[in-house]
Amino acid sequence: DDYASLGIGTKPLRDPILWMQRERQSFGACAPAPNYPLWLYRPCVNEPAWSRYHEAVVRLVADCGYDGVFVDDCIIECHHDMCEQKFAAFLGRRSGHASGLSGTDRSMGATQPLWQSDATATARDSATHLFWQESMRDYLDRIQVVAHKRNPDFFAIANWGSISRVRGAAGRAQSGKDIEVWKPATKWVMYEEAHPSGLVGTANPFGYSLQYNQALTLGIRPVVHSYAMTPEQIDLGYAECAAGGGGAFVQPDMRFPEIRGKWRTFYEANRDVLEGFSLVAPVGLVIAYDELRYNNKEHLRQALAAAQELYASHIPFAAIPKSYLVKSRLRKYRVLVVPNVMYMEQSHVGAISDFVARGGKLLTAGDCGTFDMEMHERDVPRRRMLHEAAQQSVGGVLHVPSLEGLVSQHAFDTIAALDILDSGEFVKRAEEIARVTGLAREPSPLANALNHLAEMDLAVTPSAPGVRTVVYEKLGKVHGTLTMHALRYAVNVAGVAVPSGDTAPLRVALPVPQGWRPSSAVVRSVDNSKKALEVSFDGDSMRCTVPSFKLYALLVVELAHQ
Repeated sequence: DDYASLGIGTKPLRDPILWMQRERQSFGACAPAPNYPLWLYRPCVNEPAWSRYHEAVVRLVADCGYDGVFVDDCIIECHHDMCEQKFAAFLGRRSGHASGLSGTDRSMGATQPLWQSDATATARDSATHLFWQESMRDYLDRIQVVAHKRNPDFFAIANWGSISRVRGAAGRAQSGKDIEVWKPATKWVMYEEAHPSGLVGTANPFGYSLQYNQALTLGIRPVVHSYAMTPEQIDLGYAECAAGGGGAFVQPDMRFPEIRGKWRTFYEANRDVLEGFSLVAPVGLVIAYDELRYNNKEHLRQALAAAQELYASHIPFAAIPKSYLVKSRLRKYRVLVVPNVMYMEQSHVGAISDFVARGGKLLTAGDCGTFDMEMHERDVPRRRMLHEAAQQSVGGVLHVPSLEGLVSQHAFDTIAALDILDSGEFVKRAEEIARVTGLAREPSPLANALNHLAEMDLAVTPSAPGVRTVVYEKLGKVHGTLTMHALRYAVNVAGVAVPSGDTAPLRVALPVPQGWRPSSAVVRSVDNSKKALEVSFDGDSMRCTVPSFKLYALLVVELAHQ
């Protein structure tokens, strides 16, 4: 009542102890500790009084003139009375949502942290996970609605956490987090990753290009926070951001202002070619985080390893969610990769079937389409396209039991190592991986399979150890532009600089959209210097050579109608 003048309202009738999340598994309540001198409580966003308090706080923040707020944790694993009531209503709106939930039992599931085991979620578990995700989405929407009355452009950055770690991502999916579910309520999402970008060994990059890729595909701006500490790690983080297509990179502190200043100058001087572009992606790789609601971690393990291999092979791709498996969206891809996506609607299967019928190429791995999204097992004829096409000699379709036969052990081992949170132990494991597995196989069996399916070489540059490339395009009525960002990973995951020596130039072959031709090509550097390049064009691809560079090069190709 003492704060009514701030618009917070009258004192709630319910005791705040009743607002707390019940049976929460992550980040439990705690008393002050030497390194965290605060009491930590865990109220639930489905508690009306707590939600109203947050709405008032965010309104006051907007009144003060701030552009937005950062919402940390975003965790809900709650079974308190308000959640139980809302869950019953949630099931009522989804009559027959899942097998086994059609009776009068409206109790919640997910009473144990499934992500810590290999157990399959029950229908009640998966429904509870989705309920928590939608609850967090609705909360994010509520706090922004009140702020938009003061500032229509006010935004909330929600922390999704680390999605490059299989177990970590599963834990987040099962505690209220899913970028696709949140999408209607937030335009910005933070990826708080556990380890800085860098080399595993001397030539195999690990980084966060995938986070930018995924967010850009969904129309969300990513904010990548990887706890980069050394100047080389921070420099690389800003370079990945430049190549990300529109997002932000966060340092953990304010050191090295000269690095921030350098990249800010570059961003501002090159705004015309850093935002508003679309990924050039002949390959669509399905990365379906909703599979984690069912605890299908094997899907994510294979998908993340495949992404590592595609980057290593310089094959442009888009990370696409399951909801993008519709006819109109799939037509832009030449090859579709579907790794162990077990839960699909019949519309997803139908869209993939239509994609193949129209000449698209398909690579599936594992038990794709075994169940629908309500966990009903699909009969074999209805999933024939996903499981038996290759055996029936259907052209342009390949099915394998697992991507392990196509993707390097180095990629799988690197993905597994990311779940080691202790930085020292992670670095030791990375060094061990480099000693045991060495360089990835060249050419990659996955790259060979995709090139065979596509009947063309999909790579934009030949072997380039320690380098990643990302390609974009923007096509207007009269003028068009192709860009390729090349990043050299000159620091290892321990933060130690790796001497680049006399690095070789990059021989580049970029696909040119039909009806266009290259008119000029320029390389822009982070010091804002520019160098014109000679270009050849064979009617399908433009070719040029990017001079040697230390960290980052931006190739800009202007296009004109033929």
